[in-house]
Amino acid sequence: MVKVNVSLCSAFRAVILGAPASGKGTISSRMVKAFGVTHISAGDRLRDHVARGT
Repeated sequence: MVKVNVSLCSAFRAVILGAPASGKGTISSRMVKAFGVTHISAGDRLRDHVARGT
């Protein structure tokens, strides 16, 4: 595991791309645990908007 100074990560942004079942969610959850960042899923956001009709 990588140890990182959290204050250095204040402007951290990452985009995880890959085919279905390629491990995007696994990598994302590991990054959340390792760096304490917030995970935003574009797919979840899109499905939410479709369900609400917005």
